[in-house]
Formats: sequence, C-alpha cells, structure tokens
Amino acid sequence: MKRPPHMQTSTNMKIYSHNARGLNTTHKRSKLLEDLKRATADLVCIQETHFVKLCIPKFGLNEYPIQFHAAHTSKARGVSLLIHKSLSFELLKLITDSQGRFLIVLCMINEVKYTIVNIYFPNTQQRNFLHKVLSKLEPIKTEYTMVCGDLNHILDHTLDTSLLTSQSHKQHLKPQCQALTKLIMEFNLYDTWRALHPTDHQYSHYSQVHKTHSRIDHILSTRPLLRRALHCEIGDIVWSDHAPNIMSISTQFASRGYAPWRLNESLLRDDTFRNVIQTEFTEYLSTNNNKITSPIMIWQAHKSVMRGLLLSRASFLK
Repeated sequence: MKRPPHMQTSTNMKIYSHNARGLNTTHKRSKLLEDLKRATADLVCIQETHFVKLCIPKFGLNEYPIQFHAAHTSKARGVSLLIHKSLSFELLKLITDSQGRFLIVLCMINEVKYTIVNIYFPNTQQRNFLHKVLSKLEPIKTEYTMVCGDLNHILDHTLDTSLLTSQSHKQHLKPQCQALTKLIMEFNLYDTWRALHPTDHQYSHYSQVHKTHSRIDHILSTRPLLRRALHCEIGDIVWSDHAPNIMSISTQFASRGYAPWRLNESLLRDDTFRNVIQTEFTEYLSTNNNKITSPIMIWQAHKSVMRGLLLSRASFLK
C-alpha cells in the first residue's frame, strides 16, 4: 500500500495518542474529529475503540484515508491507527493482535522508515504483556520507533500519581514501576514526556472509583526519535476519562536521512534561559541519580532531555 502526499508543507509531524473509551457512537467520533483538527494530527493512535471484528463503523474521517484496526469479538479493547492524507505513506509490514490489544506497523513515511506500535494494556500482568509485544516488535524495530498507548500502569511511583494516601501504598507500587521501566530501557526505549518534563506532575487519566489522577498513557521513543522530539504534551480530559498525548517531531531532514544536530549557540546568550537549563539539569540529576538506574544511562538520557529543551526554545523563538 503506497499513497502519495496530498500536500506536504510542514517540516514537523504530530503524533496524537488517546484512549477514547469507546467510539461506537457518532457523537464520540465527532468529538475525536474535532480534537484531531484542533491538534493538526498526522499520525493518530486510538485505544479502546470498542469496535467489534468484521463490524467496524465508518469513521467519516476523510482527512485520514489510511486506517488500520485491531478489534476483539466483543465491544471491548480495540486499537486503531489513522494516517493523514498529507503524508506519503507506504506499508511494509502489519502485525495485528486477534485480541484487539495492539497493532505494529512497519512503514515508510515521507521516504523515512518508521515502526509504529499502538497498544492497550490489560490491567494486570503489565510487564509480561509488554515483554510479549516488544519481543514481536524487535525484528522490525527501526531507528524511528514509537510505542503509543495506555499502559494501565504508572512508570514513576513518586511523580505519576496524585495518590495522597500512605507512603506505604506508593512503596507498594515501586517494584512494579521499576520492573516496567527496566524492561522499557532494556529495549532501548524512552518515556518521551518524562524525558522532556523530568520533574513535572501531570496526569492523563482520572479514576472515578479511586478518585485519583495518574499518568498511565505514554509515547515511548527510540533515542533517535527522541532527539527529534520538539514537544510532547498531555492534553485535557474532556470527552473520555483519558487525556491525549501529543508529540511533535522534526522531519526537516527526512528527504536526505539523519543530519547531525548542532547546538544553536545564540540560545546561550540569554541569561534567563541559561538559568533555566542549569535548573533543569540540576533537577534532572537530583531526580534520576538513584541506585537503580546506571550512571551511563542517566548521562545518555540527559543529553536527549537537554536537546529537547534547546529545540523547544528554538522553535518557540521562531
């Protein structure tokens, strides 16, 4: 499957990932379309579509003519990947889960090879499930690989939950968080939002039952993709009980491959921004300098964090 671009004017590409909590009504699908237009999304990963196999409704999204769906036999689970008509897209390989929990797409977008994973985790045994999916991903993993979706679990027991009960409960979450994070690192993936917001508290899900907010929705990136990340933001919780994750990446050098990043030294002439960098660096080391993460990994990851901060500042000044 190959589709030429309708119009390609931007040097950035936006990835939009959202747990919709069901898209079987026209009202919910129209709300999604409004969000996609507002976000100017290029790649769209939706979780919990609740579509049923052989009975997937028409999205009515003319802007996204290329669509991939993994559905279950009942109105539960379900993931969908939508491709905007502005992108030149060629499908190389597609892996779909019969249980409607994940899609893996190997493709060419604007002459660059990407691997896109859209995933919806079960609410138990998250580490085992992630290992299963990442093992399927590994043979077709590319330089620019992203894993988007609802992990149904936080990654940092201190920063990713609003839980204000006993510290012992947070400590109970710690081993599970460490196991997930360790596995993600073993497959050389990074939590994009956390890399760009090392010490922030922001949440993507509200649990009515537990009356808590948590950040369980993520976009994981390989290091080369993280280097291209300009922004990664968490939207508002409006028509679903989850907020979207929206990542913008630079595709400026897509037509001629990877170009080495160079620091725009003029950014460092701004005393205020220099102080921001120093503060971010200090906070990053304070947060991540622990006995679990290796010093080499901390040092390697910090470069991506600083690069993201500098790219974000340069983009803002433009």
